[in-house]
Amino acid sequence: MFIVKLIYAILLITGWYSIVRYRRNVHEWTGNFVWAEQYLGSGWTYIVITFAWLALIFFWTLYPFWWIAIIIWN
Repeated sequence: MFIVKLIYAILLITGWYSIVRYRRNVHEWTGNFVWAEQYLGSGWTYIVITFAWLALIFFWTLYPFWWIAIIIWN
């Protein structure tokens, strides 16, 4: 079961890495995040994409080691 979770986490990390790597294409597909541009300032769509990637990398690194379950249930 641990191997499956580890493979799952690696796939998710590489998926988000590709989103951050090609964030200009993602920005062209999705357009500006209106709330980010309005409340944070011009150009913050790219930064929000990067921060979302960093947060999800953090959680996906904890996931195979059961830390998410420990944090939620305690």
